[in-house]
Amino acid sequence: MKLFFYCQKINFLRVYSTIINEALNRNHLIEIYIDQNNIENSVDIEDIKEKLAKKYLNNKNLVLRTFKTNQQLINHLEFDTDIDFYILIYPMKFLSDKKIINKVSNKVVFIMSGMETVGTYMHWNLLYKNNSLDFHTYKKYLFTWTTNFLNGQINAVNTYGNKLERENIKYLDKVTLEKIPVGFNEIDSHIKNYDKNLIRQEFNIGINKEILVYLPYPISLNKPHKSWQSAYSGIFLNFEKEDRNFLINFIISLIKKVVVIFFALSRPTSLFWVLKGYNEKNMIKSIRKFCDKNKILFVIKRRNKHRLIDEAYKSADLIIEDNNNVYPTNYQKLLRISKLVLGYHSAAVFEAVKMDVPYLNIESPIGHFQSILVKNMFSAKKDNLFNFSGIVWNHKIKYLLNNLQNMCIGDFKIESEKQNKYIEKYLNKDNNSLDILFNKLQEIKNEYSQ
Repeated sequence: MKLFFYCQKINFLRVYSTIINEALNRNHLIEIYIDQNNIENSVDIEDIKEKLAKKYLNNKNLVLRTFKTNQQLINHLEFDTDIDFYILIYPMKFLSDKKIINKVSNKVVFIMSGMETVGTYMHWNLLYKNNSLDFHTYKKYLFTWTTNFLNGQINAVNTYGNKLERENIKYLDKVTLEKIPVGFNEIDSHIKNYDKNLIRQEFNIGINKEILVYLPYPISLNKPHKSWQSAYSGIFLNFEKEDRNFLINFIISLIKKVVVIFFALSRPTSLFWVLKGYNEKNMIKSIRKFCDKNKILFVIKRRNKHRLIDEAYKSADLIIEDNNNVYPTNYQKLLRISKLVLGYHSAAVFEAVKMDVPYLNIESPIGHFQSILVKNMFSAKKDNLFNFSGIVWNHKIKYLLNNLQNMCIGDFKIESEKQNKYIEKYLNKDNNSLDILFNKLQEIKNEYSQ
């Protein structure tokens, strides 16, 4: 088979990486298309190509291409006659272009990507309204993790969504879309068994050192609830940039600092958090004390698109940045040697569970979320995604600030039975999800080839 992978963003490669590796091992042909318009300037495409070639041993069947416009992509696909499947994460307009619609018909496969799948697919309705062509005339496939997980997310929209969101989710029933559970496939044997010694050498972590991984607060001041985010993390950010003139740097940084302080003080709730000292600075200090008590290293895995507060640089033993590693990612490498992961309602929980690492969710108030719907899609209710006794622990910020420093690493001991229940409910029953995926692809190909 020949498989086309569409990368609107570089981090899509994280979702695709295990599928690509398995496909190459099966001697299938792979073409990866990267949309350069959505790639940050700091990303070196040639570096990615080189790293992919090294990671995938059977790379002779691997081609990576870039394009700058939809038309450029469409023009290429128009004359590419032997693609068996077009694999994407999100629906894209080029799939309805009149030049290639007959080519892609019945060959489009979407890969589930956590909670974002339902959130993004709700906007198919809007996508269709802006297209002159009928997007749902041909059959498409959505490879989900489990039916339970997908239906739970859809039910959350129907229960907590606003009128437009509920109308949009109904559109999924109108689209000719077959939902096929194949399991969570972002962790495979290569990642799960990656050499620990190589990881320790790469990050300069001693052979006998155990680590805790903290995923810092993902502050985003261009979203709703700026006041709470500013109170919890924003007021501690340093807005200076190394590549700016000193005077300009000072003025811009000062303005941004004043703005976030204004946001933090603008509402009674956020002002309360400021006065009580319920903030990320103190959370990081608490984690530092926990690590000292338990004699483990404090490692922060940050994302380049989010700033770190100054306390992170003062307290952490090690800060690991994003880079172009995708198979495995730096986070996946750290999971191989980690005793515990802490994060804020992060989809990173799924990789932690599959890598046998306990996850502690830092339960955040409504100010963390864009809406009531999003809060319930990232639920911390008992026996849900971010609160599942025996594998995913959950505590509120205030509780952790008061108690984390007195806890022991042994308090977060995985119970295999609970872990298996979580995996069965949200990820997959079987460990052979990639076999299931490729068997399904072959079945679909046999069906449309008849």
